[in-house]
Amino acid sequence: MAVKAKPKPKTKKKEAKPRSSWRGMLRFGLVVFPVEAFNAHARGREPLAFHQLHASCHSRIHYQKVCPIHGAVSNDEIVSGYEYSPGKYVEIEPEELDKLRTEKERSLTIDTFIQPAEVDPIYFDGRMYFLAPAAAAAKDPRRPRQCDG
Repeated sequence: MAVKAKPKPKTKKKEAKPRSSWRGMLRFGLVVFPVEAFNAHARGREPLAFHQLHASCHSRIHYQKVCPIHGAVSNDEIVSGYEYSPGKYVEIEPEELDKLRTEKERSLTIDTFIQPAEVDPIYFDGRMYFLAPAAAAAKDPRRPRQCDG
């Protein structure tokens, strides 16, 4: 005898705040300001989305971050580490990784603007990003200044 499972009540998901994939400086000649890059792909607007399902019961397959000793862990419990010998790690702080980045890796320099038709389509790989100001000062570039004199 088969037992039907009760359908779960539908709950409205909160719209996730977009996370930047890169932070750095944007340079226009002598003008420099902090920016963040966000993926331009609009989630939830795809016409068709597929999910992985368990073949026998059609339950959705989930991927969890799991420690073999402690089980499932949250993102705030995860750190970066370098394996210096098998099974031995040294923990690396995010600030230490930032210090390793060169000035070129921390900034975008715009030399010139061109027409889209001038770019060979081979360079379009499907990844598009929006740049947004990363600091309050960068959000208002025409902020009034006080003149002395």
